[in-house]
Amino acid sequence: MKTRSKPHARIYLTAGEQDKKWGIYATSAGYAHVSSDSSYPPQTHPEEYNLIWENGRRLHAYAAVYITYGGGEFESAHGGKHILREGSLVLLFPDEWHRYRPDRKTGWHEYWICFDGAFAENFQRQKIFSPERPVIQVGYNEVITRLFVQTLELAGEQPVGYQQIISGHLFEILGRTHAAQRTRASGGTGSDELIRRIRCALGERLEQNFRMEDLAKDLHIGYSRFRRVFKASTGLSPNQYHLEMRIHRAKEILTGTELPIKEIALRLGFESPYYFSRIFKTKSGFCPKEWRDITTSKNGYNAVADK
Repeated sequence: MKTRSKPHARIYLTAGEQDKKWGIYATSAGYAHVSSDSSYPPQTHPEEYNLIWENGRRLHAYAAVYITYGGGEFESAHGGKHILREGSLVLLFPDEWHRYRPDRKTGWHEYWICFDGAFAENFQRQKIFSPERPVIQVGYNEVITRLFVQTLELAGEQPVGYQQIISGHLFEILGRTHAAQRTRASGGTGSDELIRRIRCALGERLEQNFRMEDLAKDLHIGYSRFRRVFKASTGLSPNQYHLEMRIHRAKEILTGTELPIKEIALRLGFESPYYFSRIFKTKSGFCPKEWRDITTSKNGYNAVADK
């Protein structure tokens, strides 16, 4: 599944009794890339999820909403009014009135997961998370971004046990959010924060073809500074770093799925399966099929035949 081939998507999920016994489970996941001066939200949701600014909304489950680009505003019954910016993570609570929207001048990119379960209820009961503190500034966190993206991929493919894997993603997202809530007194500054922003943006674009100059512009950074600061910190140019991330993601897909190599190459934005195989072998020492056979055998799976 190409989770970001359209400007927005929502995937609804079912949870069986065994899934609910796990303690935390997802009911939906999605993303929206809202451009400036666009209407919000996209009018494609069931009535329960529709959000009309004048009326606000109440959900019957919890939700985590992560803003990775742009900004906007949020308001809730117990949390009051907040300005949302890049790196804001919003927690929504069952039956809590709320509303939010992007700034029409900038738009925004948002990811979300709706979830429920005994563990989620315990987090609220123990005041680990509360409606009085719904907005946490976690910053430009590439790990959290990747967890949202991987959750969307699992929600689209729905392999056996996907709810339990997503629950692991939720625990890590909430754990990292709680750590930020406890330790982050203010947003980071200087080159460290710039590197976090770039890494987050690169991780969000693993399945996209784009020019680094355009990414620098989106991040409001001059391209020369963008490239110079990033290479000084990581030892790699942004293009090389992005390529390393795509190869790493290819390894995960080869080991964890049966997707054809051709589809993996196209999914990760390589111009052809041949080019993908050549780059993959240069970076890993193995062609993609060899990697799949070796790694699946080591993990106790049958080697997957190339399709």
